[in-house]
Amino acid sequence: MTGGVCASIDVSDSKDEKKQIALFKDLSQRLTRGDAFGVAVKDTREESKKSVEEKRADGLISGHAYGLLKMVDVKDQQLLQLRNPWGSDEWKGAWSNGSKEWSDDMKAAVGEKKEHDQGTFWIHRKDFFPNFDSIHGVRMFDESFKCTATYTSIAPDNKTTQDVSFGVVPETEREVLFVLAQRDARYRSGGKHDEYAVEISLDIYECTDKPEAIKEDDVEGKLIMTIPFGAARSISGSLSLDPSNGYFVVPHVRIPDNLKKTKKHILLFLRCYSKTTVAIEEMGYKEDVEEDEDEDDDDEEEEEEEGKKKKKEKEDDD
Repeated sequence: MTGGVCASIDVSDSKDEKKQIALFKDLSQRLTRGDAFGVAVKDTREESKKSVEEKRADGLISGHAYGLLKMVDVKDQQLLQLRNPWGSDEWKGAWSNGSKEWSDDMKAAVGEKKEHDQGTFWIHRKDFFPNFDSIHGVRMFDESFKCTATYTSIAPDNKTTQDVSFGVVPETEREVLFVLAQRDARYRSGGKHDEYAVEISLDIYECTDKPEAIKEDDVEGKLIMTIPFGAARSISGSLSLDPSNGYFVVPHVRIPDNLKKTKKHILLFLRCYSKTTVAIEEMGYKEDVEEDEDEDDDDEEEEEEEGKKKKKEKEDDD
């Protein structure tokens, strides 16, 4: 919907106060920058009750998602403003609507109004982290950002994906956000599901000799970042790159045996977002994507067959 880059934020290791405050500050800075966030309550339901939303005594809903609207740190209180998209069922604990913690000074400090949308509430950091275990952020980009993109395809029987790599040289020292993506599973399945069977990962290496070193044969570099394997449409990570050095990125895939048998290539897209120009140069090899074009032909044939089937069914009904 936004064109931004989505990523999950790990909150499993935020039990102590120092880690909570550090994560709170990071989220607050990103929210102020314009990023968007969705958060979800821990799902404590029994497997047999997963199909039914479970309202808890504290007003939260087990496994339910909320929008993160605002974060404030005033008078030594770190508060988050959330909204239940249902427009109802709000948090009933400390700092909830009408709770004893609110004073006129605090209401003025956070900009709390007498009336607000139903489903909107405040919750303290100390209550947020124990109850919410899922945070998904969307990194947003304005017109000051530039995007450089390229692609490659990996054969399903390729066991040495180290051969597929790209050289990266930044124009100036800036943060660069790397995004490695595969084809949308909903597109591949005709909108039936969004589950991904292929796992993707990305390694980023630094060549400290000179930027041009990335063009040399048998280039060696120091591994400075690994974006771990994930069965997702995309994975991402950011680094501050030095223009006096060269960098190269190596994508990896884990392909299940049933997909290897199809002999269809896995198409990968690499995007670099930065406020400076980032040059990407192909290294190693890039497999011909004829196999993927064949996939498109197969999709078109399937759509054509489906259209004929629906047309016949309609004629039979008439």
